[in-house]
Amino acid sequence: MDFATILGIVMALGAIGFSIFHAPGGASNFKFFVNVEAFLVVLGGTFCALLVHYPWARVWGLRKVLKKVLMSTGEDTSQLVSTFVELTKKARQGGILSIEADVKNIKDDFMRRGLQLAIDGQDKDFIQNMLETEIGFIRERHKVGAEIFNALGTYSPALGIIGTVMGMMLMLGTIDDIATEYGISDPFIVLDSEYNPQLAGMTPETVPPSSISIFIPAGIGVSIVWTPPVTVEENASYNGVTGDYITFAPQEPGSCGPQLRGAGTVWLPPLTSYTWMR
Repeated sequence: MDFATILGIVMALGAIGFSIFHAPGGASNFKFFVNVEAFLVVLGGTFCALLVHYPWARVWGLRKVLKKVLMSTGEDTSQLVSTFVELTKKARQGGILSIEADVKNIKDDFMRRGLQLAIDGQDKDFIQNMLETEIGFIRERHKVGAEIFNALGTYSPALGIIGTVMGMMLMLGTIDDIATEYGISDPFIVLDSEYNPQLAGMTPETVPPSSISIFIPAGIGVSIVWTPPVTVEENASYNGVTGDYITFAPQEPGSCGPQLRGAGTVWLPPLTSYTWMR
């Protein structure tokens, strides 16, 4: 097995997973990146495009190419040289027929066929023509396999865009879906609200633009818990004033920035958490 290929795939998936998990929201972010419909469009559409472009025999033979890519470890050239040296010594001592039993145990099909031709008494030019012809057929098979993988790289991005658009449309949902999400049984409560004039002319089946703001009357919001960090810097200097500074939620929206501490003790943290309602 080619360890580098497997390692590269695992590391790529791991990096993507870590990036999603590391973002605010943690493991709950994964649900936003899983869409069965888009998944079927990309994989199913790519496979169907291959069937249109190539005959079934070549598409089915792709599994052998994939197995060779993942499982092949390459040839050990030093072992090949050692094998030829040993067979050469034995052939000089006992004749070409003395290596016939050893040739049958050689795992490399190409090498075994070439040596078998020599044992059968074929001349040098015949053996060379036969092996060069076989190399040509091998290259042609590999070329077809490479073309199919190139086609996969061409079709998948195009169908990926289609799947992305479908996923976004399904994720945005209709007015009815939005009302249901926030616990509103009647979508017309949202549509007829005086705070939603931008929804005029829309129906419960309408998918609103992604940039629009919608007011949900009496809706049940999503809780977002925020535990802001507090830092204390002793003997720091800001704007020429040296002292102990306290910063609430540094580098985050809503931070008041470094503030000079007055008399008394520091309250850490001033608030354990906030709960915001969307």
